[in-house]
Amino acid sequence: MERIVMDRVDIYLRATGEAELIAALPWAREQDGDAEPHWYTCGDGWALDIIGPVMIAAGAYDDDGDELVAPVIDQRFHANLRCTPELADAIPTGVRIAPPETPARIWAGTPQE
Repeated sequence: MERIVMDRVDIYLRATGEAELIAALPWAREQDGDAEPHWYTCGDGWALDIIGPVMIAAGAYDDDGDELVAPVIDQRFHANLRCTPELADAIPTGVRIAPPETPARIWAGTPQE
């Protein structure tokens, strides 16, 4: 359920909502000066790409921009994590998903197959 690139592991994550992902990655959160929590995007041995909901199928629109067919959105909370194998071992399996065949976002330097 992951891809190994150089000495890092790429893990695709999906949770029912942001709260579930926060519970799975508590070390990737911090409080700022106003006590508002937010995501860290990198640390020693890891980088995190927060995505959130993703579009599965584009909508259709007429020439005036009016919606003909609504886009299909996966409302679950998605993220990509590149980390050391040691940290990868600590990521709960319940939020891991198989790598998409055509991921919408990839890490710089990821070999294209």
